[in-house]
Amino acid sequence: MEELTTDTLEDALNDDEHIVLIRLTFRDRGPQAHTFRAERAALQQMGATYDYRIRAWRVPSDPQLAEPLARMLRRTSAVAYVAHELEDLSADMF
Repeated sequence: MEELTTDTLEDALNDDEHIVLIRLTFRDRGPQAHTFRAERAALQQMGATYDYRIRAWRVPSDPQLAEPLARMLRRTSAVAYVAHELEDLSADMF
C-alpha cells in the first residue's frame, strides 16, 4: 500500500487491480467537525463505502471521480492510498 498524490490519483482509479482508499481525520471541535461531515457526505455521494475493518473509505474505480477527489485532497486533511486488490489490509497499515 502506498500514499497517492493528486497526480497519480487518476491512474489508480483507471486500474481495476488496485483499490483506492481515503482516510479522513476527525476533529470534534470547531470548524473541522463541519469539514469532516462534509467530506464524509461527499464521499458517500461519489459512491464510496466505509470499511469498518480498515477504518477507511473504499472509492469505486471510476476515472470521472479523479477531479473531485483531487480537489478534496488539496483542500482537506484527507489522505488517499492505493492498495492491490488481493493485499490483506488492516487499520494498522495506515
